[in-house]
Amino acid sequence: MPIHTVHDSDRSSTLAVSIVVVLSAVVVWVFWPLNFSFGPPPPGPAILASDTVRLAKYRSQAMAGDVSAATFLGYHYINGIEVEKNMEEGAKWLTWAASRDGKLATALCTQYGVGMKPDEAKAVALYREQANADDVFAEHLLARCYYFGNGITEDKVEAVHWYEKAAQQGFAYAQNNLGLAYAYGEGITQDYPQALTWLQKAADQELAPSQIELGLMYAHIDGMGTVHDDAKALFWFRKAAEQGVVEAEIALGIYGPNLSSTKDYTEAANWLQKAAVQGSADAQAELGFMYLSGQGVAKDENQAVLWLKKAAAKGDDEATQELRALGVATP
Repeated sequence: MPIHTVHDSDRSSTLAVSIVVVLSAVVVWVFWPLNFSFGPPPPGPAILASDTVRLAKYRSQAMAGDVSAATFLGYHYINGIEVEKNMEEGAKWLTWAASRDGKLATALCTQYGVGMKPDEAKAVALYREQANADDVFAEHLLARCYYFGNGITEDKVEAVHWYEKAAQQGFAYAQNNLGLAYAYGEGITQDYPQALTWLQKAADQELAPSQIELGLMYAHIDGMGTVHDDAKALFWFRKAAEQGVVEAEIALGIYGPNLSSTKDYTEAANWLQKAAVQGSADAQAELGFMYLSGQGVAKDENQAVLWLKKAAAKGDDEATQELRALGVATP
């Protein structure tokens, strides 16, 4: 799916707000033995502070021994969905689920090369077998393979067919991807009302990327043909930001004042601070500029330099240029 770019009028750089649900399948080939544990789930905290609502649910269920939840958790880690990408952690959960006769976990291990040489064509066959038995997650995974051409000829029309099957059964990720297909006219005729309908269904299930996408659409940040509604845009950005999702925190930090009648730059700075602490270079740069101008925060060149340096170290060109203009050595 396209990466959505948004522009801050005070900076010429492009700030990306990425919707991280549909990701390309990267071969990871992690050698973790598939039979490492037939006992209890791998140890770990029941809930992490950074967990989104959905991820917290999966983690809690996986820790209680739920094979399907462990499969979801492994899939999230392997692809970096609503969590920092971690191949080893993903392999651990997928391997445990596969050892408990988790058919989709075995298929995912096959696709991504966990404990074996990757075989995408075989993974497609395994997904199709389960999809034909009306497994919604398998339908979603098969759709992704068709969308990206993983192990099978790329076919976006067929991808939409499988996304729709899973979406009709209430699977939030498929609802999100079907909404995006309608929004961009990929594999189906472009239809903004249908896009909103499906994204809303996924967002109502606390899927943060769908909530962000709705915010973008209602704010007209991504140029979608929807009714412009600043209040709804703020509502959905907040819903995602309250789950700790960096992209939503950045959106509130940059666009929040223009979407609200109160023009609250202090609140905007607070959201950027949250994202900056989580390591976002965009947020760090924006926060640095706010400290330079005194907008939303007390003017403080030392704090400005601190955050600009962090952003510059991650490759932010404008942060680097501003540091040079201030006569400060760049990383």
